[in-house]
Amino acid sequence: MVFQEFTEMNKNEDESNKDNYKKLLLISIDLLTKIANQLIIEQSNDNIPNPDPNPNPNPNLEDKKSYPNSVAPTINSGFKIEYDNSNSFYESLNGLSGQILKDKLFELQRKHRNSTGDYGQLHVTYRDSFVDKYYENDKTVLDLYTEIPNGKDKYTFEFGKYADIGNSEGQGMNREHLIAQSWFGKQSPMRNDAHHVWPGDKYVNARHGNVPFGTVTKAFYMSSNGTKVGKGQEDGGEVAEPINEFKGDVARAHLYFALTYKDKSITNNGSSKRFFDNYNNIRPAFLKTMLEWAKRDNISQFDIDRNNGIYIHQRNRNPFIDYPELIRVYFENDNDFVFVNKGIAKKLIKNS
Repeated sequence: MVFQEFTEMNKNEDESNKDNYKKLLLISIDLLTKIANQLIIEQSNDNIPNPDPNPNPNPNLEDKKSYPNSVAPTINSGFKIEYDNSNSFYESLNGLSGQILKDKLFELQRKHRNSTGDYGQLHVTYRDSFVDKYYENDKTVLDLYTEIPNGKDKYTFEFGKYADIGNSEGQGMNREHLIAQSWFGKQSPMRNDAHHVWPGDKYVNARHGNVPFGTVTKAFYMSSNGTKVGKGQEDGGEVAEPINEFKGDVARAHLYFALTYKDKSITNNGSSKRFFDNYNNIRPAFLKTMLEWAKRDNISQFDIDRNNGIYIHQRNRNPFIDYPELIRVYFENDNDFVFVNKGIAKKLIKNS
């Protein structure tokens, strides 16, 4: 009798434990579902505070020239470059053409590439080179991932503070390496060079990751201004694609990098080897994209101001902004072009 009662007791305990286990399992599933839903909500939350990423803009820079909230003029749209002929940066190239010009151009870039400063210096450089004087003209940080050229920006990042925080778009900014750090092993001076390391939305930067820039054929992510990440046209792999307004800017940064650091170790992972070959040349499919972007979105005042602002701090320049003709010389083997030194690009003016 006692044994029977003991057995019944154990059965009841087993049944009770099973019921408790089922209840605990259901509670756990419900909790995980709520957490997942909350993460989705946070990623799409529109009411996100706008941090202040960088030091105040330099008041001594000329910033009176501004454009309305529309696509910025380029040298394709009835404008031309006015030069400051008092600057002798390109003097050594005067009268050269063909392979000699290409060789001397690389020598010039190599000579001036080691004065980029340390990684923290980038925040100071940005205040002179990434100021919105063209769209809203509100002196906020000009971010290629959140700037909406033909409308009101969903997110803005004011100068004066810096916050490398947040897990959603619009919450924070950091230093976006257009050519990912992993490609060159985080080595200086590449890591600290503002010609290709731009202030950018932290979340979109993370979505870009270390993949090349290219043409997206099937997007699986899109930022607030239309920047896309997805399957690429160039080789079928994942790529990031900026909006049309900044395609030329991004392309010229890549062309600058390919010229300036062609003798460095820049193919340290799979993504970099998709973009560069074993001789550090841009692979044909990606080069075609970069050249097309550079032509279709030609030099704007933002290009010129960015180049001059970076020059203040780094003492080096992107020659493909000052002389866009050099793109044909260096990447398309134009041997007929003879370099005539005009100085450095100062501003865009209307064609007379």
